[in-house]
Amino acid sequence: MDKNQRTIEEEKMNLEKDLFKVKDPKNGNQSLRPFTIQKYMERVRKMEDDLEEYPLRFVYDNQNNTDFVEFLKNSYSTNAQNYLSVIITIFTKISKYKKMLKPKTIERMRATMKEGINAAEERAYANTKNQSLNVTFKEYVDAVQNLDTKKFTDTEILLLRLYTEIQARDNFGKLLIWPDDNDLESDKNYYIMDKGKIVLNDYKRVKTHGKRVYTISRDLKKFVDVMIENMNKGTNVNQEYLIARKNGNMYAKGELSTHYRKLTNKLLGKNININDIRRAKISDVLGKKSTTMEDRKKLAYNMMNSLKMQTDVYNRTN
Repeated sequence: MDKNQRTIEEEKMNLEKDLFKVKDPKNGNQSLRPFTIQKYMERVRKMEDDLEEYPLRFVYDNQNNTDFVEFLKNSYSTNAQNYLSVIITIFTKISKYKKMLKPKTIERMRATMKEGINAAEERAYANTKNQSLNVTFKEYVDAVQNLDTKKFTDTEILLLRLYTEIQARDNFGKLLIWPDDNDLESDKNYYIMDKGKIVLNDYKRVKTHGKRVYTISRDLKKFVDVMIENMNKGTNVNQEYLIARKNGNMYAKGELSTHYRKLTNKLLGKNININDIRRAKISDVLGKKSTTMEDRKKLAYNMMNSLKMQTDVYNRTN
């Protein structure tokens, strides 16, 4: 199998090193993440235990038949595609394994993997349709509009109100307070005071969706104007970020989502996360007979997802 006649044990020892050289197109052609490599190696070892033979050798020796694919289907059922992904990566991305398998063998494995992925999506879709909303959008909006302002800080009220208007992901923790559209940097997020605009340049899927600009309502802008004015009279004079800790510091990654769940628990008596609000909003829009395709496209743009994801993943029954 190996031109240098290295033993199977040597091959196994070097496989992990070889995987670190593989580039991941889904991650900007960066090297595979250590976590991904760890999972790959675990699957290789699992296949070896179940086959009682080194899986790369088995694939190579049986590439003219469907024995390996059938083994995966029988052994791992709905997870077969995850194991196929490892084998395909090794035989198509690592130089010394390339061209060892016939093209039709790779094609057969890719077709089987696609079947598995499609089946997994169908199962997820079916499960989604059987789930109900943790909160309706109307329930959330009504609760925010009628909250007791004595029980929440201005920043907390702002965060709760923002999600009645903009159902982005956890993207409000790095909003720099900025007077106008001048001198904006392309890799930072801003709240533009004079226009009441939120500009997102730095978020998880920016490479896919690009810059996003949202305009908050006139009423919410008035609230923010007063909040910033009061902020500058208090202890956090010239605070950089619109939504920040009490000491003015920015929330660390993931902490704003945790804080938001605590706020919704205080508001509604149950833990509601950001994705719950996104599902509620999409279900609300798609549940109206008057909703047009333009309405759906606008919603998908604002929420940074696709029309398919709207229907298949986020839409829920009330």
